[in-house]
Amino acid sequence: MAKRSRKKTNERKDFQKVKFKVGKKKPLGLNATDTAFKSKGVTILAQFQTSSATVTSSRGLGIKEICSLLSHRQYSKRAYAFAELSNFLEQHQAQAVEHLGELLNAVLPRLLDEDKKLRSRSYAALHSIFVGENTKGVLEPFASLIINYIICGLTHINAAIAEQSLEAVDLVTRFLPLTNSLDEAAKLITVNYF
Repeated sequence: MAKRSRKKTNERKDFQKVKFKVGKKKPLGLNATDTAFKSKGVTILAQFQTSSATVTSSRGLGIKEICSLLSHRQYSKRAYAFAELSNFLEQHQAQAVEHLGELLNAVLPRLLDEDKKLRSRSYAALHSIFVGENTKGVLEPFASLIINYIICGLTHINAAIAEQSLEAVDLVTRFLPLTNSLDEAAKLITVNYF
């Protein structure tokens, strides 16, 4: 009998709940894996240097921030971006040439905007970009991009956008240097629109 009672007590020990003491950490299991690791940060000294050549608007926005705000979905943000862009172009016309591709990629889609005020602001921004003294020979590589947006505006389903796109045609004929590609684009415009 003693053998049997010892066997029952051993079985009870196996299935008894272990009581933990208050304030003590739970003991790790037998198959616990240590997942702690150490890492060191990589610092590049050049990223901490501020460039004095960075030109900003009166409120501290750079040209990249202004361009990203021009494509924002809210009307108020786009209107604010156009105000900052006109301020930037008044103060730093020479730096606008360095970022001409970014500026045109941000301003040209606004030619097709549904809001009339934003369209007129985009024409004003294009005019101030085109008027710059350093932009005469620099605009030629972007001529096809400009012409494509104007053609999209001229053939737009909204009549107000198509009508206002004629102002952009006037800008192109006044400020872009006439080349073979522009002559071909003028033929496309006359065939598609007139």
